[in-house]
Amino acid sequence: MCCVGHHNVLMQPAHVSPGLTVSAVARRLGVAPATLRTWDRRYGLGPSGHQAGAHRRYSAQDMVRLEHMRRLVIAGVPPVDAARDALHTEVLEVDEGATSPAVPSIASVTELIRHPAASTRTPVPELVGRAGGGGVIALPGASASSRGLARAALALDGPTCSAIIDASIEMQGVIATWNVLLVPVLAGVGERWRSSGKGIEIEHTLTGAVVSSLSEVMHRLKNPLNGRAVILAAADREQHSLPLWAVAAGLAERRI
Repeated sequence: MCCVGHHNVLMQPAHVSPGLTVSAVARRLGVAPATLRTWDRRYGLGPSGHQAGAHRRYSAQDMVRLEHMRRLVIAGVPPVDAARDALHTEVLEVDEGATSPAVPSIASVTELIRHPAASTRTPVPELVGRAGGGGVIALPGASASSRGLARAALALDGPTCSAIIDASIEMQGVIATWNVLLVPVLAGVGERWRSSGKGIEIEHTLTGAVVSSLSEVMHRLKNPLNGRAVILAAADREQHSLPLWAVAAGLAERRI
């Protein structure tokens, strides 16, 4: 997805396969068929293709919009706002191979979380993880963004994890993002692995997104205030160095 001013533009392949059924779309998106029917009934995000005597089918344009909505919902955006954004986003045709998954921009996630519509009490439709994820992550008392990040990690959806983390850093900075958003999810993922022995791929997906987002903050530092370098290093045999990435990014945010 690209953003032109305040106008979102999504891209679809120029050559696409015939329309898809509800079941096929549900499998591709990793949601229940009932969720798709709910999105159609409540928000008008239904299949646009129709042939006489046959069920309605989802077009390529429908798929692009649904994928965009799904990623926004996973990121913690209320469904009514995610649907409105998807419906008002222009879909362009591009050459196949030049496309990439429709990842919500930092601006769209930030704006929709910061200024949701008045009718945000609509319940979030249930999402089911893709193959390789599954299960749940216990996050008692966590924020909506943390729950969205956990859902994206369970779905092994690295780009959406990164979009959520980047949006949080832009809104509240590195330290608050680490303490409020990341620590609860990292702890929940770790506890899930300790108790079940499963889900190491979930931890790797989440950790990769965290390192990528924090590295981006560090790379933006061009003119540090300090004359001498600050060296951060883990203790001997320490296997968990992720907090050092947070410290380094937090220092970079303060031009150190």
